[in-house]
Amino acid sequence: MTFNSVNLQFKTVSDFAAWLALMARPSWVRGSTYHNTYRPTEAQWRGKASMESMQATYVGKGWTSGPHLYIALHSPNPADDGIWAMTPPTVPGTHAGGCNPVRFGVEVVGDFQNKAPSAAQQQLLIDALTALHRWAHIGPDLNAHRDCMSDRTCPGDAFYALKPQLQQRLAQALTTDRLKARQIPGPPNTPPRYCSEQAADFYAARGGLVFCGYPLADEFHDAQLNCDVFPCQRVCIKESAAYGVEQALLKEEAIPRGWLS
Repeated sequence: MTFNSVNLQFKTVSDFAAWLALMARPSWVRGSTYHNTYRPTEAQWRGKASMESMQATYVGKGWTSGPHLYIALHSPNPADDGIWAMTPPTVPGTHAGGCNPVRFGVEVVGDFQNKAPSAAQQQLLIDALTALHRWAHIGPDLNAHRDCMSDRTCPGDAFYALKPQLQQRLAQALTTDRLKARQIPGPPNTPPRYCSEQAADFYAARGGLVFCGYPLADEFHDAQLNCDVFPCQRVCIKESAAYGVEQALLKEEAIPRGWLS
């Protein structure tokens, strides 16, 4: 019996989003379910060794998959912190009974019965969920383990009490951390191209877009963004509440990072 896992670590949300962008979006998912591990706690977390230990436990139960993500912070060795992927999010996992066929399973490492996750743990959870939901093209549908299985106390009383806030924060993140790109048709029989909304408006106001056959080919400094605006076919800009304005070359950076939908 084969267990479906990758057990990969991502130190940044950008790295996690870039990995997601390499895979086909799932059609089965409508939301996520959040959990706490209870054991291991933050102090017991050992990164890949913990992932492999939990996988062995799941295999012993006869499972062929596990939760999709583990959010780990405050472990004894900071090198073990980050977003950990167990079962690939392209397929359903095993984590919350009847919710398994339609929800990603996201574990936060720790015991949150009497204490809530730290602000940093909550933020990393929201950041990971935002990347996951944007990649899957789903809305801010988030519930907790005990909503799926009434006999469970997971994710702990202190963590469960935060559910309305977490739902609101995810909805806000999916609204404000948005791609600022526009699809621009090229000449006949050529594929469409993308550029930032700001750059598209800037060039259109000055005579058009180079790749549509217009003569304007200069680069300009955008005072509002405080950066140079390159020709549209090269640049894509994303605005996010967390990171402000990010600029990336389309082919080399924006596409691998999953900015284009």
